[in-house]
Amino acid sequence: MAKICRKCGFRSDDGATSCRKCGASFAQKRVVSAGKNLSREQKIRLNKLAKLLVPVVLFILALLIIVFGIIVPNTGAKGTVKKYFDAIENQKVGKYIKVISQSEKLLYDFVGEEELEIEIEDDLRSRMDSLEELYGKNVRIKIKITDIDDMTTKALNVIRTDYSLSKDLEMIEITEGVEVDFDIRYKGKDSDADGDGTAYVIKEDGKWKIHEVVTDV
Repeated sequence: MAKICRKCGFRSDDGATSCRKCGASFAQKRVVSAGKNLSREQKIRLNKLAKLLVPVVLFILALLIIVFGIIVPNTGAKGTVKKYFDAIENQKVGKYIKVISQSEKLLYDFVGEEELEIEIEDDLRSRMDSLEELYGKNVRIKIKITDIDDMTTKALNVIRTDYSLSKDLEMIEITEGVEVDFDIRYKGKDSDADGDGTAYVIKEDGKWKIHEVVTDV
């Protein structure tokens, strides 16, 4: 069988290593079958290694699913909003204190941390009592984040100004602010209701905090 030069198209003898017309070299194709030269012992070792790697790969995939499916959505401003409503639903005083801004804490009448906890505990209980009057016992609060936008510079500067004018807040740095829109559903033993709302979330000394929440149900 003649060899055809890919460069000039000239036909050369099958045994030729280069084109008789232009001198271009005929590349020698070498096909190596994977595992062809492996011994039986080496093949057994490779099979064992492959079996060991499968559960490791599956574990890594499961870990990625957890990180991107659970942890990531529950961090940042969105996660702060979810934690806020979870604290209300489950009466978690400590969690509620962690997610609200310092300016929100000042709305309560307290002298120290213990007094603040008592004030917030009473407030959360009062909110849940009101919800149970409307929807019955065992009220559940479900929210779905629908949108998130940066606060306007004007709105953020208003908050910064308020902080700078308060002796209790003047040392706190406000670096960012976002508006988180959400759908909300209250479901109790007797009835339920759907609505929507917006949470104004600020980054206070590097941590996302709830500045204000407005709902329409």
